[in-house]
Amino acid sequence: MSGTAEVVICFVILDLVRTTTGFLTCETQEQTVSFPQSSTAVLPCLFVPSQKTSDQLVKVSWQKEHELEDLVVHFQNGKDAGDKQNEIFKGRTMMSKNWFIEGNATLTLGHLTRDDAGKFTCWVTAYPIRPGQQKRCCVVTLKISNQPIKQQSTSQGKDGSPSPLDQTLALFFLLLVLALLCFLPILLTRKRFSRSWGISNL
Repeated sequence: MSGTAEVVICFVILDLVRTTTGFLTCETQEQTVSFPQSSTAVLPCLFVPSQKTSDQLVKVSWQKEHELEDLVVHFQNGKDAGDKQNEIFKGRTMMSKNWFIEGNATLTLGHLTRDDAGKFTCWVTAYPIRPGQQKRCCVVTLKISNQPIKQQSTSQGKDGSPSPLDQTLALFFLLLVLALLCFLPILLTRKRFSRSWGISNL
């Protein structure tokens, strides 16, 4: 084998090693989160993406452990959602379209049910698929708590401020108190004057 051929083979091997080991940095972290039934859960997953990898060449897949096979909770290939999602999760999941660039594959799962409790795993895969091109980034155990959702009071606005009705009633009572404070001395004075006038006319 000539020296040139050996150099070419070395460059190919180095390039292969570079592409299979550095498309992202993500420590496999296991954590547990808890959310009430019927609420929206946030399953966190953060990583450091490689600047050399295009977001069009990677996909993310959230899967939930099941008795028979893992259920696909959410799937994104580039910026387009795939059709491999399990029926029970359709219309309930959301992720950032720029998840790879942002290094944030956090999943939002809405309308929680008791059956949603379990272990969720986030997989990130780079194409073309080679050894080391699929990484398990995060493992999140979701628990459904018995704590009811805090209903927003009808006496408050969306930002927690008093509603217009409460503001009107408060203003009314304030004006009523001011009116009483202003006219009460006048009424008392008239009553005393009428009494003294009645006595003097006897």
